[in-house]
Amino acid sequence: MKKGLLSLLVVALTVVGCQDYDDQFDGLNKEILALKTSLSDLSGITKAVTDLTAEVTALKAVDVVDDAEFKSLLTKVATVQAAVDAITPADVSGIETEVADLNSEIAQILEQLVALNKAGSSYQGDLTIRSLAELGIAEDNLGIDPTATESSTAASLANVTGNVHITADATDLATAAIQARLNTVISRIKTVAGSVTITGIDAALSAAELTFVGGTAEFEGTNTIGLPKLSNVIGRVHFDLAGALDFQVLASTTSVVISQASSVTSVNLVGLLKGEVTTAAGKLVLPDATSVILYSAPASVTLASAETVQIHNVAANKGLDLAAPSATSVVVLAASITGAVTITANAATVDLSSANLGGGTISAATINANTATTASATTLSATTISLAALTTIGTGGLNYNGPLSFSSSTLATAPGNFVSTTATAFTAPAFTSNATGTIDLKDGAVDISILSITNTTTIKDYATIANLTLAGQLGTLDVLPLTKMVTLNYTGVAVATGDYANDLAITSANASLTTVVLGSTNELESFTASATALTSLSTNGVILDLIVTRNIALETLSFGHTHLNGQEATTVKIDGNTDPLFVAVDMSSLAKVKTVVITGNTSLTAITPPSATVLAEPTATISLTVTGNLLQGTYKAAVPGTDTTAAASHQATSTVITAFKVLIDAYDAQATRTVTVTYSLGIDAVDNNADGAFDNGNSAAQAGITGDIDTPAELALF
Repeated sequence: MKKGLLSLLVVALTVVGCQDYDDQFDGLNKEILALKTSLSDLSGITKAVTDLTAEVTALKAVDVVDDAEFKSLLTKVATVQAAVDAITPADVSGIETEVADLNSEIAQILEQLVALNKAGSSYQGDLTIRSLAELGIAEDNLGIDPTATESSTAASLANVTGNVHITADATDLATAAIQARLNTVISRIKTVAGSVTITGIDAALSAAELTFVGGTAEFEGTNTIGLPKLSNVIGRVHFDLAGALDFQVLASTTSVVISQASSVTSVNLVGLLKGEVTTAAGKLVLPDATSVILYSAPASVTLASAETVQIHNVAANKGLDLAAPSATSVVVLAASITGAVTITANAATVDLSSANLGGGTISAATINANTATTASATTLSATTISLAALTTIGTGGLNYNGPLSFSSSTLATAPGNFVSTTATAFTAPAFTSNATGTIDLKDGAVDISILSITNTTTIKDYATIANLTLAGQLGTLDVLPLTKMVTLNYTGVAVATGDYANDLAITSANASLTTVVLGSTNELESFTASATALTSLSTNGVILDLIVTRNIALETLSFGHTHLNGQEATTVKIDGNTDPLFVAVDMSSLAKVKTVVITGNTSLTAITPPSATVLAEPTATISLTVTGNLLQGTYKAAVPGTDTTAAASHQATSTVITAFKVLIDAYDAQATRTVTVTYSLGIDAVDNNADGAFDNGNSAAQAGITGDIDTPAELALF
C-alpha cells in the first residue's frame, strides 16, 4: 500500500496533462483511507505534503519548470514515502481527521499540477524503436531534426505516458551515425509512466534526462548506459550490461538484478536506499568487478576481484557472508548485527563500531556495529582488526581469524565465545568477562588487556598468559594459576556499596612474574607479594593491608599508595626479604597507619616511618614492630660519678628509632586516645668501639634495656 501511495504521487507529478485527476484523487483517497487500520500517526506525511504544497505553489507562476525544480518535487515525494515507512502500526484513534485533512491538502496539490504541464511535452502512448522507421517517428514526435548538426534546443523533454521499448542493436540501427540519432532520442526522455526496456546496448548510450519510471526498467547489452538522473523506479530494475554500472542517483526501486555478472567491472549504487541488489535470489556474485559500492547487500556476497567494497546501510545487519579475497578496502555500515557475519578479504583493518562494519585481509577495512548479537558464529578474517565500538559479542560467538592483535575500545560483554587461531593479544579495556563466554586465543604466550574478570579460567589460554592488564578488577581474582605471567598491570575496584572486599595475592606460583604495576586509582583491601621473583615493587592507589614477605630477589620497595577515609586504617608487613640490595624502605607518604611489622630483612639499614602528621583516629589500635633487620645505632654506657668527676648518663643514637619515636609521641599526644601505642623496636648493629650488641651485658642493665625497645623509659634514651 505504501508503494501505491508513492506511485500515485509521483505519476501525478510527472505525467501531468494526461491523467484523469478526479479518478486519480479518488484512488489516492482510497489508498490513504486504507491506512486507517494500521497507522497511528500521520504527522510525518502531513509535514511532507505541506512542503510539497509549498513547492507546487511556488511553481504555479513559472512558465517552464526546469530540471532542478522538477527534481525537488520528486525529493518531496520521496519524503512522503519515508514518512509512511516510518509510521508504526498501532493505535488508530483520530486517524479519520488526519486523513481528511491530508486528503484536502493533496486535492489542492492535484488541482495545481496542471500548471506544471509546461515542464515538458507529453509523448502519448508507447515509445517504441525497433527499426529506422520507428526511430524517425520518434524524432518527429519529439521535434528532433536528424539532419541538424547540433541537437535542437527547441525540442522538449518527453514525459512518456505509456511504455518505452527500444531495440538498440536492430540491423538498420547499427551504424555509428544512426546510434548517435538513437542516443539523441533516448536523451530526451524525462519520465515514463509505464515500463522501460532498452536492449542491444552494444555502444555507450545515455538516458541523460530520465528521472522516473512508473513500471519496471530493463537494460541489456554488451556495453553500459548512462543514467545520471534516474532516481525512482516503481518496479524492478534489471541490468544485463557490461562495464561500469555507476548509478549513484538511483534511490528507490523494488529490487535491482544484475546479469552478465562476469563482464561487470564496477558497481556504484550507493544512493539506493530502497531495494536490494542481487545477481540471484539472496546472492550477489560479481567475479570481475574491482569496485563494488552499495547501500544494501544480500546475505551472500562474492567478489573475487574487488579491491574496494562498501555497504553503507546503517540499519541493523541481519547477516552477511562477504568473500572479497582481493579487497584492500572494505566498509560495511551497520547499527547492529543480528545474524551471522563472515567477512574474508585480503589485508583489512576491521573496525566493528557505530560508524562502519568491515572485514577481510586488507589494509583498510572497517566494520561498524554497536552490537553483534548473533544467533550463530560471526567470523572475521583480516590482517588488522580493530573493533572500535563493538559492545557485545552475542551467544553465537565471534571467530576471529586475522592479525596478531585483537582490539576493541568499547567491547563490554560477551555471552558468546571469542575464538581466534591467529591472535596472541586481546585488548578490550571496557570488557568484563563472565562465566558464559570465554576467550580462546592462538596457542602459546598471549597478552590480555581487559577491565575485569570473574575467573581466570574463562580465558582458555590462562596458563600461558604472558602479560595481563586488568583496568578495573571488581572482586578478588586468583592469579596463582597464571604461572607464565611476566607482567601484571592491576587496578582493583571497590564494590558498589563502597566495601573493600577485593584482594590481590602473588606468590611463588607466579614464578615468571617480574613486573607488577598498580594503577593510580587502584582500590584493594589487601595486596600480598610473597616468595615472588620480583626485583622491584611500587604500590599505588589505595591499599588497606600491604604484605611483602620472603621475596629473596626484591631490591626496591616504593610506596605510592595511601589510605581511604571511611575505611580501616592501613597496615604494612615487610618480612624476610633477604636480597643484599634491599637496604631501604621509605613509608613517609603513607598516612593513617595502625600497624607496621618490619622484620627479618637482613640487609635493611634505613627505614622512614609513616606520616606523624596525618594519623589514624584515637580509637585505632596502634602497633609498631621493627626488629631483626640491620638497623644501626651507637651506644655509650653511663659513667657513675666520683668525688672528683661528674656522672655521665647513657648515650644512645639511632636515626630509625628517633624517627619512630616522633610517630609514637604523636599518637600518644592525641587528646582522646585511650589505647596506648605498643611497639617493639630493635637495633641490630652497634658502632661503639666494638662494645658489642646494643643490649649486651652490664651496659644494657645500666640503661634499663633488656631486649628490644618497648617501654617509654627505653624510648626516652633516644
